[in-house]
Amino acid sequence: MSKINILPAQVYNRIAAGEVVDRPYSVVKELVENAIDAGAGEISVFAEGGGKQLIRVVDNGSGILREDLQAAFLPHATSKIAKADDLERIMTLGFRGEAVASIAAVSKMTITSKVKGGNCYRLCSEGGKLGEIEKAAGDDGTDVCVENLFYNTPVRLKFLKSDKAEETDITNFVSRFILCRPDISFSYYVNGKKVGEKKVGKNARAYFKVVYRPGELVAAGIDKKGNEVCRTVLKSAGEKTTQLRALPELESIKRGDLCYIRLQYTDVNGVWKPLVRGEIKVNVEGGELLALGSACPYNEQGYHRDATDTYFGEALAIIRPAKGAEKITLNVESGFGGAHAEVKIED
Repeated sequence: MSKINILPAQVYNRIAAGEVVDRPYSVVKELVENAIDAGAGEISVFAEGGGKQLIRVVDNGSGILREDLQAAFLPHATSKIAKADDLERIMTLGFRGEAVASIAAVSKMTITSKVKGGNCYRLCSEGGKLGEIEKAAGDDGTDVCVENLFYNTPVRLKFLKSDKAEETDITNFVSRFILCRPDISFSYYVNGKKVGEKKVGKNARAYFKVVYRPGELVAAGIDKKGNEVCRTVLKSAGEKTTQLRALPELESIKRGDLCYIRLQYTDVNGVWKPLVRGEIKVNVEGGELLALGSACPYNEQGYHRDATDTYFGEALAIIRPAKGAEKITLNVESGFGGAHAEVKIED
């Protein structure tokens, strides 16, 4: 009897799901990134029961053709690359074609989609088993509904956090997208209640600024005249306070070397996290501030393959020591508070 088994699709998809989709927030991540890649200008996210009962992402993107609906559920099926050379020119958030198949394998999933000028169609899957394509009613774009996540993998379901904790992780992730994509309108619903919204006005694409306050993170869209056209409170924590710190990579550097200092803050739960670029005041003594920006690397096209790092990169102060200086002093002020760091300069 043969000892090497060729696993059927339903088995290996459930195994793959554990690598791609380990928590409800990762389902939201994959579906929102697909919506952005589809050119959506409006995205709505729904979550119920911490994402275990329901995750739904609705967009007004390009949609999926009827003849592509079944292929969308298959592993390694993607519209973003076609040949090996495309891997060197990836300009999308996703490209592997694993997310939908992995999510469908461990949930009851329905995709309803309509391309501009075409009819609307729906296809359902239960644990990876596809139904029949049906005509449906809907607007241009795609509506992906994921119900009963991990219903057929009880061990994984058992190790999820509480509904409230999973909901918090989803909220934090949606907040990142609200902040980093000022060109897209977002609506966010938890258990049927709208808890977050950002509408993009006609002039809102001018720029987006972040306002830090103790325990609160606010994103505001500013038009070309400096007027605030939209505002979203991304995180609020009542009376809880936050802290800021400047963390040098080295306590001392050799003369002629550059000095790198990372900026971090405590979230409302007291956990240190990377500080994103926002309204930060920096004063440097004993050196020249060359850059205050994201620490995440980019490829030659200007994109990083991890969307979270690209859009929410850590603030990194890069300083060149002044001639004859014995130390570099950095003072930082933001809504999170103030921070101070010193780095010695050695010959």
